[in-house]
Amino acid sequence: MLSVLIPCYNYPCFRLVETLHRQCSALGINFEILVSEDGGNSYIKENAKIDALTQCTYIVNTLNVGRAGNLNRLLNRSAFQSKLILDCDVMPQADSFIKNYTDIMKLDKPLVCFGGIAYAKNNHPDNLRYNYGVNREAKSAQERFKTPYKSLLTSNVLIMRCHLHFDENITTYGYEDLVFAENLKAHSISVFHSDNPVLHLNL
Repeated sequence: MLSVLIPCYNYPCFRLVETLHRQCSALGINFEILVSEDGGNSYIKENAKIDALTQCTYIVNTLNVGRAGNLNRLLNRSAFQSKLILDCDVMPQADSFIKNYTDIMKLDKPLVCFGGIAYAKNNHPDNLRYNYGVNREAKSAQERFKTPYKSLLTSNVLIMRCHLHFDENITTYGYEDLVFAENLKAHSISVFHSDNPVLHLNL
């Protein structure tokens, strides 16, 4: 039913996987959670605990291929037509996070849905990344709907019945989102927006 795909690079993500595993298991759905380490060498032992969770797999790749390549490896390996891509440094805000996406999955048609991103309040007032995120990324679904393709980020995105991949010629972080969104538009694949955010932890 649902493949949760998490590209990773030198970041501890066991707690994220544990949270997602608990939510998926509580719903009684068919799922898998795949985490792919892109050639890093930090937190390998900690993240290896992911393999002990049912239907969860931690993949350690020795070669760094970049975010687009890592995402494509996960897409190619995934078992289900509905795929939820999450950054490794986020955490769902709601206990109903997975349930909210399974409700969207009932639409049963090709689409992409961005659930949004959020930041903890006032924790990093002088941090440039925090201020950029709060002012440019942390927007409601209503705001994002005004420019659905331009507002798409793959930090928290559900892809349904869509077989497009990411451009592996892109090596600069972030541009793979933009090119992917333009590709969706060119193929007339709808982009939806929902208020189902993840909290961005790594600043």
